[in-house]
Amino acid sequence: MVQKTFYVRSVEELKDRADDIKKMPGFESYSQIVVLLYVNGYLMSEAGVFVDAIRSELSDAVVCGISVMTSNSNWDEYGVSASFLMFESSKAALYTYKSCDYSEQDVIDDFSKVLKETKDAKIVFTYPVDPQHDVSRVLSCISSIDPEIVFFGAMAGSSHFLIQNGSEYNHDIIKSGKDLETDSEEDRMIKDKVPDENAFFTYSIGHELIGNGYVFVVVSGELLHTMVKYVLGWNSLGKPMKVTKYLPSDRFGNVCIGEIDGVSATNIYKKYLDVDVNEYLLDNVCEFPISFERNGVMIARVPLYADANEALYFAGDIDKDDVIRLSYAVPFDLINLTVNTARQIQEYEPEGLILSVCFNRYHFLKEREQVEIEAYEKVSPDFLYGFAGSEILRVRGKGGILNSALVALAISEGEKKGTRSIIVDNKGENQGKIKPLLERLMFFVESASKELEEAYKAAEQASSSKSSFLSNMSHEIRTPINAILGMNEMILRESRDDHILGYAADVKIAGLNLLRIVNNVLDFSKIEAGKMEIVPVEYELASVLNDLVNMIRERAKDKGLDFRLIVDPMIPHLLYGDEIRLKQIITNILTNAVKYTEKGGVVLSVRWKACNLEDIKAMDKDVISNLKGNSRCHGKDIITLEISVEDTGIGIKPEDMERLFDSFERVDEKRNRTIEGTGLGMSITQSLLGLMGSELHVESNYGYGSIFSFELTQKIVDETPIGNFEDALKRSITAVERYHESFVAPNASILVVDDTEMNLTVFKNLLKQTKLQIDTARSGKECLDKLSYKKYDLVFLDHRMPEMDGIECLEHIKEDTEGININTPIIALTANAVSGSREMYLDVGFDNYLTKPIQTGMLEKCIIDYLPDNLVTRVDISEKKDEEVPKWIKQSPFLNYKIGINRCGDLESYISALQSFEDSVFDTKDYIDSSISSGNITDYTTKVHALKSSSRIIGATELGTLAETLENAGNDNDIETINLLTDELLIYLDALGNFLKKYLEPLEEEASCDTDKEEITKDKLDEAYMAIKELAQMYDYDSIALILEQLGGYIIKGQDKEKINNIQKALKLADWDKITQIMEG
Repeated sequence: MVQKTFYVRSVEELKDRADDIKKMPGFESYSQIVVLLYVNGYLMSEAGVFVDAIRSELSDAVVCGISVMTSNSNWDEYGVSASFLMFESSKAALYTYKSCDYSEQDVIDDFSKVLKETKDAKIVFTYPVDPQHDVSRVLSCISSIDPEIVFFGAMAGSSHFLIQNGSEYNHDIIKSGKDLETDSEEDRMIKDKVPDENAFFTYSIGHELIGNGYVFVVVSGELLHTMVKYVLGWNSLGKPMKVTKYLPSDRFGNVCIGEIDGVSATNIYKKYLDVDVNEYLLDNVCEFPISFERNGVMIARVPLYADANEALYFAGDIDKDDVIRLSYAVPFDLINLTVNTARQIQEYEPEGLILSVCFNRYHFLKEREQVEIEAYEKVSPDFLYGFAGSEILRVRGKGGILNSALVALAISEGEKKGTRSIIVDNKGENQGKIKPLLERLMFFVESASKELEEAYKAAEQASSSKSSFLSNMSHEIRTPINAILGMNEMILRESRDDHILGYAADVKIAGLNLLRIVNNVLDFSKIEAGKMEIVPVEYELASVLNDLVNMIRERAKDKGLDFRLIVDPMIPHLLYGDEIRLKQIITNILTNAVKYTEKGGVVLSVRWKACNLEDIKAMDKDVISNLKGNSRCHGKDIITLEISVEDTGIGIKPEDMERLFDSFERVDEKRNRTIEGTGLGMSITQSLLGLMGSELHVESNYGYGSIFSFELTQKIVDETPIGNFEDALKRSITAVERYHESFVAPNASILVVDDTEMNLTVFKNLLKQTKLQIDTARSGKECLDKLSYKKYDLVFLDHRMPEMDGIECLEHIKEDTEGININTPIIALTANAVSGSREMYLDVGFDNYLTKPIQTGMLEKCIIDYLPDNLVTRVDISEKKDEEVPKWIKQSPFLNYKIGINRCGDLESYISALQSFEDSVFDTKDYIDSSISSGNITDYTTKVHALKSSSRIIGATELGTLAETLENAGNDNDIETINLLTDELLIYLDALGNFLKKYLEPLEEEASCDTDKEEITKDKLDEAYMAIKELAQMYDYDSIALILEQLGGYIIKGQDKEKINNIQKALKLADWDKITQIMEG
């Protein structure tokens, strides 16, 4: 092939050069002529004259090109660079797509088809012009058809672009070559610098001249070869950043960035370069392009425009996953890199050479830019170059729309092989020579920057690892805790053995303490990572206070502390703020107050004051942000809650005050070593208040107590006063003590989905008194299957499950708009107790959520709230009619049956508790007797302690009081009192045991003599024994109890009957070794 390039200033001159081409020897033998026109300065209507002239002279030639800023060393001059590419065997085809005729997808589909049908396609000259499409996407899609094809070119540009964007070069660019003192509309717009559309100045040349769209020329040939070079020369510097907000791009380019790392896009230039947003912004930042690495290639982006909202517009894409930095270049290195690349191309001995050069290189190098051009001129005097819009080079999935670069395409025909890899070589040739001061300085800055970046990456990796660990810990720790506390709840409900109940109570306390620690660590992690969000909602203040009282009152009572609540009755009852965070803050303060107070009490005070106009104006920006978003609230309806917690505890030393809010710090450690805690509560509290525009104030008198207080601004939704909350609370407490309400719903059907069988067992056992119809599923797939054919009234769906998690399962449920369960309420079950979870589950479509371990009260309340009223029958299980209670119990001199029934829950459970007491009473009597005889006061005290608890459960209050006296005596080693009262205790035990035996044994015999029962077969009994043996090894109380209950429906005789009775007794004591011994005996 042969390339001839001319710069012409008139149509006549262009025709002469075309005539010269036709006179070249061998002209007739060329298979294809492609004419590339790079037009300098002329309007689209004027450029058409040049295009028509060349087509009239060379009718078979493929003519294409673009408007450019310049393709000549003289930037002032109007003219046209015409490069004639004469191929010996290759072919070329021209394709034009106007944006008004083709959508983005139309271009992709149509041109992809062209490439698939073109044999040996090697080059696609690519010349977009303001296509109003995502050019990067179009280029990515069409280049994927054959990654070996070289896409080369540039986006159309114009020297008039500089006028529109206020460049410092305005006054030097358009001075000659054309008389602008005319009255034409186009020229007046140039002069006034307010053009209506770029189409007047910026265009591509295809079958016609177009102002919006794409021009492609596909060059194909078996013997066609290429070499491409991409020269950037800028190096990344500084902190990695991410685009955090995109805006619609309606003016320049196809990408508009609103925020980077959460702040306005132009802020990065102010932060790192001290450049203000004004008419000189672009001139001040062009030397420092935004850069990122994609597919192993460094790509730069220079903004085209900055708007009044401090957003930046770019011609090329910047993806949300791109890690961006500012970049810098050393002029000497940049030129040196270009010269080296030109030498590499020279070794290739190209027959054709074309360059696309970014104007930013001229902006950066000034007159030294000519050195770059001259380096390639030495390679091929007939080469073509142009400063246009963005450079285009894409091959083998790399490159695309480029900025600040010089890209070169070398072409040859024949047997010579080329290379198509994009070469990025940023190494200079100053090794062993004296380096310029600027170069050394920039090397120092780059080295220091790399060290900082490595340190930043290490810190980020450590933070990411910690966050990942804590996130996994939430599920991995809470799931087994759920199982432990769930099974422990069954022990507390069903066991009547005093030892076991005592142990189970300790397990519950320890488990809940562990959950609090896990939750604190998770919250601390979120705060530290900046991921804790304030989520304001409407809330009832009374509801928050009620929850706080329920949470703290029992803790204070257990320590013998007085807990008081003082609430201003005029506080508006319905507010707008972050209810969850408010509750968490006050809970942390109250918990600490109770924890560090041994005598006296704790007072929670809630007062308020209205905010005046000055208060509102002076509010912290965080406060204003937290109060946005509720149309029911008006800006003036704002109050300040004044909340304080006063205690009579140990107080804080003045020197410890500064450490009070430090993470993982516990003040006065020596004195407080026996008090549980991680040292995170106050740190979290202060951080949460900070996010809400407040802070915690502390006053303390060491040894006498402390006052913790804060103020919090909230919106008013309904200004109706809360009223006398203290009186309402007293009435509520009295009502709770008077009765306990539950429900039954035998006609309601619910589905519980969890991948852990143990969790399903716990769930069913918690609800077995409600008579609900409960189905279970072990996976999301099984859940969808059951929902497809059966209508449920309520679904409980676990979040974390393998294969298909709860959220994905919910999405499938919601997609089936015709499904029979499309309107069924769905409650999320989760071990994720991180604050903010509720909002997340509601956002994805759940109706509510419950955290594991599941609390019985919360579960029952949730079911009552979501089941239809006609399916729920509320039952007051403590107010039983006297005639239901057997006469022998009512007339017993040993028992207060009302206390017993209230403590056991119902009459059936009470009789079961009496049976358990009777089973062990004589063993207890013998154990106490032998302990006192042997002088083992420790064992003696342990046994009477257990007797105290079990006696009070069955309502044997006198026996319980006597046992408590002896327990205290044992703790004090008061042998005299023990000797004095133990005989009385043993006599009492013997009498009560005989009384219970007299009335309970007939009941058991009566139950076993049901004539309607059938006799059990040997196979069924053996199967039951085998199951009990396996379940005993798994400590599965409920499943064994269920099997024994089923066996009660059969007649069992002889030794098997005795064996079953022994298993029942051992199960009541949770004596797993005994059960195993019975089964193996």
